[in-house]
Amino acid sequence: MASYGALVAKHGTYEEFEAAVGKAVGEISLDKARLACLKYKVELMEALRNELKVMDEMMDKSQPLLETLIALGADPTSVPHPERVCHRCRKPNVTWSASSVLWNRVMRKNGEGSEPFAGIVCPTCFIVLAKEAGIDEVWRVQIANHDQGEEK
Repeated sequence: MASYGALVAKHGTYEEFEAAVGKAVGEISLDKARLACLKYKVELMEALRNELKVMDEMMDKSQPLLETLIALGADPTSVPHPERVCHRCRKPNVTWSASSVLWNRVMRKNGEGSEPFAGIVCPTCFIVLAKEAGIDEVWRVQIANHDQGEEK
């Protein structure tokens, strides 16, 4: 006999759960199947209620920050691009690039694994990470023409 807990554990969505209950009706009574569906709906509603409560708490906590930003003249509707801040040192970042070969040696350990800091680091942090990866070189800064792909 299929239990309520076993059915819930196997199925992630209510539709999948309901289909499983329909198949299991031969194993359990129709009343028990309906009760299992109702219990599952209640659990889903409780989970949703808890998530909404957390979201409300987050909004309440962010309100003073929003008010401060507005008081300082910030536009609350403008969200800075995530790459404008280095994810390693949390300081401003600039638009820059490195060759794929160098990037992979520093950030992907020669292509293995994922990139640390979501792959968003400033040039200074990149150089520090390069030194940690054994690349201790003299660095040259150049301006690249994005339209032509050439240096200026």
